[in-house]
Amino acid sequence: MSYALGRVPDDPRKPRVKLRALPGVTLTPPTSADWLSAVPGPWGTLANDRLGDCVAAGAGHHAQAINWYGQNLNAGVTDADTITMYSAISGYNPITGANDNGAMLSDGLAYWQKTGIGGNKIAAYAQLKATDLALIRNCIAVFGGVYTGFNCPSSALDQFDKGQPWTVVRRTSIAGGHCVPIGGYDATSFTAVTWGKVQKMDVAFYQRYFDEVWVPIDLDWMRTVGTSPAGLDTDTLNADYMALTGNPGPFQQVTPVDPPPVVTPPSTDADATLATAARAWLSAKQL
Repeated sequence: MSYALGRVPDDPRKPRVKLRALPGVTLTPPTSADWLSAVPGPWGTLANDRLGDCVAAGAGHHAQAINWYGQNLNAGVTDADTITMYSAISGYNPITGANDNGAMLSDGLAYWQKTGIGGNKIAAYAQLKATDLALIRNCIAVFGGVYTGFNCPSSALDQFDKGQPWTVVRRTSIAGGHCVPIGGYDATSFTAVTWGKVQKMDVAFYQRYFDEVWVPIDLDWMRTVGTSPAGLDTDTLNADYMALTGNPGPFQQVTPVDPPPVVTPPSTDADATLATAARAWLSAKQL
């Protein structure tokens, strides 16, 4: 298949919140986390096979995983949703095809928070130090994933074609910048989604090529019971945000969905069932 990339390098002059630790979370992350493999799919390429819209496609894939694990909802983002976001953050013209030049993750995050993609908004986001693997793993475990940018080597395209994990290959050129959401890890690897598939990479590949990491905070992660899978609630999020920034937290209270009413099933007592059938038969025979 054909592959497009599209990550424009970060502009450090733009304002942002930087996260250096998770308040109240142990410094040692869980040994593994996986918020991707159970998503029913299909993931879809979200037009990133023909357009440099990986920044928007990465947001769409992250939202799809959050919808499934946070709400048990298989609600994917469409190509049209992705192109709408890409056009807004990059100046791409979907009619003429002009300005297909990629976009910055920070611009994608700002749009994702303010406008959303396919009806999915994030409440906040923060930048992580790309070399802080413990914090990155903690954020994946607690918030369902991180949103990343890297310099994609040509070897990664060949490995993806062959269904192989991404590993470091000597003497390979850089094909361009790319954006992927990472939603899983274990001791030796990270797992991302790109070009419509789940893609593993070893830690050495991540450390060699990844230089930009953000954590998007999506309240759809709070399930229908008002907390995340790990028990995180909005009160804790707001307190932590205040401790981090000195400003009131932006997280609105999630109202749990009322459970469906309990319906009492019809009796399955064998004697009662037999009696009902007998009365119907006798009535039909006029006995």
